[in-house]
Amino acid sequence: MTKAWESKLNIALSELLCQMGIASRAEVIYKGRQDVLIYHQGLAVVLESSYSKQDAEADAKKRIEQLSADLAIAVHYPEDFQQDLREGEIKERLKHATMLAKPIVPEDFSETLFETLGTGVARTPDNWLTVDLNGLVELIREVGLFVISEEAVKKTEVAVGNLVDEFVTNLSQHNESASIAQNLHLWLNTTWGILTVLANRTETLGGWIRLKQSQWRLLPVLDVTRLSERRLLKLAEVFHQFRNKELPRIPEQFGTDGKVSQHRLELDSAFLRALGIRASEDDLRVLYGEVGSALTQWLGATFKKAPKVTKQQEEQLELTE
Repeated sequence: MTKAWESKLNIALSELLCQMGIASRAEVIYKGRQDVLIYHQGLAVVLESSYSKQDAEADAKKRIEQLSADLAIAVHYPEDFQQDLREGEIKERLKHATMLAKPIVPEDFSETLFETLGTGVARTPDNWLTVDLNGLVELIREVGLFVISEEAVKKTEVAVGNLVDEFVTNLSQHNESASIAQNLHLWLNTTWGILTVLANRTETLGGWIRLKQSQWRLLPVLDVTRLSERRLLKLAEVFHQFRNKELPRIPEQFGTDGKVSQHRLELDSAFLRALGIRASEDDLRVLYGEVGSALTQWLGATFKKAPKVTKQQEEQLELTE
């Protein structure tokens, strides 16, 4: 069967896209063939369409290399468009056709496009997507939203890293750095500090968790620099009062074994008093009940004894840092 010229299909596809709200036109970009050019969200997007997947992808990559488009989408037409089809018949077939599409992005873009027709998860455009006309329109509409220059991401990462490093350096050189460290240590051992750590955890082996250096850097903590000297002195007293007291495992502190740890109750009560916050023992026990219930759901009912971590497992944990 003699197939209809690809330019003929491209013109029909461009007109259909315009009808569906995608501003596009068919124009000669390369070797006299009319391709579909789209201006969408400030980007120039070229649809390189062909009966051959290899040709469509190669031409799409060429558009990027020649800088004639910001993005390209290779489109593989099915082969059931015979040459004698009229314009209206081609449009009708395109409306119901199943095609393959593959976004092509510059090399400095990565993991920035997502499959709108499947999982909706951002991914590198390595595979061909099966689309109909509606799916192709959706892909065109979304493709620009998920394009981020790798260079821009790296610059932002460096800027944020420098800001965090500057804060850490200034804090370490503060004339009250020892006091600040003590108070942060106290905060992290309160129920609210523990919940913050658990919320940012990385699970490793069963009930064992770990926070990587980057997670510690971004962990929300009590801003002790805004506390009055009187409050800081009271917190220091609480720190020294409990610094040598040994607390049971975290699940047991919150009554998952049927009894709330007295040290947990005393520590949190003293911490709140130092900050001038009123909370009754009953209020804290209600909180502990909620925390204990959540821990039971997370860890399961059988966690009375912590699993022993072998030397090999410890080494594996170190390697994940």
